Amino acid sequence: MSAKNPKGKAGGRGGERGERGEPMGCGLSSGDLQRGFDGEGGAQDVATHVASCDPCGSALEVLQTQRDAVQFLTGTSVIRPAHTAVEHILANSARAGREKLADLLYEMAKACLIVLPDLKRRIERKVEPREVPVVANELRSINSRLEKVDGAVALRDVPQQTPEEARALKVARSCLTILDNVEGESERQQLAWSQVLIFESNPAEAERVLRRLLDSGDSLAHRELAQRNAMLALIRQGKYVDAIEVGDVAIEERPADVSILFNLAVSHAYLGDRRHFDRVARILASEVANGAPRWVIDALRYEVPRFAEILAESSVAVERSFGLVTGAKESG
Repeated sequence: MSAKNPKGKAGGRGGERGERGEPMGCGLSSGDLQRGFDGEGGAQDVATHVASCDPCGSALEVLQTQRDAVQFLTGTSVIRPAHTAVEHILANSARAGREKLADLLYEMAKACLIVLPDLKRRIERKVEPREVPVVANELRSINSRLEKVDGAVALRDVPQQTPEEARALKVARSCLTILDNVEGESERQQLAWSQVLIFESNPAEAERVLRRLLDSGDSLAHRELAQRNAMLALIRQGKYVDAIEVGDVAIEERPADVSILFNLAVSHAYLGDRRHFDRVARILASEVANGAPRWVIDALRYEVPRFAEILAESSVAVERSFGLVTGAKESG
């Protein structure tokens, strides 16, 4: 029995069967997915499965249409033949309370957003989600042990590789739409929603969402995230002057915010303002020299060719601007 599954029920034995023995609507039993969620990185496990499972994705689309997701999930309508693993997980959370369901929806959305390479390069993560192949192998290892007690479940729909970006983004959108139903336009829902809009190529709507958040003033708990997202939304629209205005305010508040500094460098480069680009690059070089996080260095290296093209410089010259060139490479 686990805290997240108070009834202590495992998945049906022998394959695609739910808690009551009916055929499942997807290839993963609710019990196995629950065990994954009870472990470390569980939201990533859930998101990985849902992003690759058509029945689970369809279940989320149905949930999007409900006026009261909690009532729907806790009602008898969910307990029906061919229900999906994700419905079981969400229903268990809904029965534990609205806050529990909201937390899970947010974590699933965030886990799906991490799949997007451009987002993954640009954000700082306190805890790195496990890679999909690692999760899949771990689930299969658990399943092989369960076979000894005749408790194995079907895992054919657990992906071996990271799910496609478009599908992951679609699941994130579904989770955040349902989250809006559960807790309204909360700060976390709106921040994550802005990221979905940006990567759905709708940065103008993302800007509207983020400016409204920033206008809320002191009540905004994660102002730095709103500023970073707002700069990215503005850059995606080619509104570099506006992005610099947001960035200059943020730098006054947090001079060493490398995400803001990076976006300022991008904006100045596209405007052809070499003097201000060099000034920001020197600050970033100082951060690199003082032990900037690995993701910052990786992001800078990834963008070096683009900076070089915009500035009509060599890649080595741009690397040198950011303090990325080692002594051996520079002298060679």
